[in-house]
Amino acid sequence: MSHITKTTPALLIRLLSLGIIIPVLLGIFTYVGFFTNYTCCVFSQAGFEHQYLESSIYRFRILGSHLLLWTYQQMKDWPIADFAPYALKVLDKNGDPNFYYAYFLMNTFFLCITCIALVIAFSRHADKKDFAHIDLPVFSLALFMSFAQFVITPYDTLSYCLLALAILPAMKSRPSVFNGICLGIIVALATLTRETAALILSFYFAVHHQTILSRSRTQWLNNEQTCLLMQTMVFILCYSLLRWQLGLEDATHRSIRFIQNFSNDPLPIVGAIFFPALVSLFFTDGNARKTLGIFLLASTPYWLAMLVVAYPWEIRLWVPIIILMTFIKLAHSSFPQEKPAA
Repeated sequence: MSHITKTTPALLIRLLSLGIIIPVLLGIFTYVGFFTNYTCCVFSQAGFEHQYLESSIYRFRILGSHLLLWTYQQMKDWPIADFAPYALKVLDKNGDPNFYYAYFLMNTFFLCITCIALVIAFSRHADKKDFAHIDLPVFSLALFMSFAQFVITPYDTLSYCLLALAILPAMKSRPSVFNGICLGIIVALATLTRETAALILSFYFAVHHQTILSRSRTQWLNNEQTCLLMQTMVFILCYSLLRWQLGLEDATHRSIRFIQNFSNDPLPIVGAIFFPALVSLFFTDGNARKTLGIFLLASTPYWLAMLVVAYPWEIRLWVPIIILMTFIKLAHSSFPQEKPAA
């Protein structure tokens, strides 16, 4: 009881400050104090629908797009035109202030849910329940997620939210049917949001790799193997059905950009350097080094694709990996196979 009494006020403060107040303020700083110098022509309903519902690979990321349109419908008559960023009409001649602030409301809401989920995950599984293992990493990740929104999209913070929500059921040893169903629902929603859903599978494999790679003498598949197989099937089924329903044009990528990324444009080179520079910091001591390496190896299809078919200058591409690596680094002693470094 004394442990609960001591930790409950700290948890409530964290949920209020890190889960609500700070993310909301960061959203205001991001969308009101600053303005993108990158995203253009998607700040009206017509421009948005052309980009995200009719164009290229973006049309497969349906959940965030339809949630943004729903958010806009709820607030399109709000009298907020006077608060539009000065450069809105520069980046989109048809720019609608209400549509711009629909991005703000939706992305800030999911940033809050992401931070709440991370607070709960770190509070439950971090190696130590102190400032350095809970408050500082969640605050740093919130800053990183906000900073990366110089590329404004309808699906990034939603994808971070679903990744963070997946951590708790993915951490279960010998997962029950209920845990498997919860994780499957999250994987399905994440696949409808963005291809980063595959990183949930990479995270699950990294956490449970010893059990997944072991052989049972009494069962054909153990619980962890069964759970990973089922989540993989959910991902493949949702991914395939989306493309069967919406068409196979640009089904996996828009174009091969590798040579273009590393030739005459310095910006993708900057973004590509940023990723290994940041990842290297996770290996400066021995804690969780093996699990981090396994996660990076399991997530190779994602980060390699980001270098080949995406635009690495958009550092939002690296945020999902950094979220999960931060959790692995600070909660490794809770993993079934991991022990703290001596």
